[in-house]
Amino acid sequence: MSIQVSATDKDEGMNSQIRYSIVAGDPNRDFVIGDDSGILRLARGLNYERKKVYSITVQAEDLGEDRHYDTAVISITVLDVNDRYEFAFVDIIRMKPS
Repeated sequence: MSIQVSATDKDEGMNSQIRYSIVAGDPNRDFVIGDDSGILRLARGLNYERKKVYSITVQAEDLGEDRHYDTAVISITVLDVNDRYEFAFVDIIRMKPS
């Protein structure tokens, strides 16, 4: 499972380069995000019994001297599957600016 997060900046040079990070909603580090790519991926298998819903806050920040940033919340619902399998289905993915 992967989700592409995207931000744009109309500046030039370092001010136009964007870094992505997870800033809230994933204390167990079940997800990772590529700081340059903005691709959110599973770091390990999800377990419905451990956590059913994630509300992950992702931050996009430019690399300028006077840094600017914004955040978005990605909601992920994990579906229950047979525990014989080492994966879970992700049902609803919704992103909204915070």
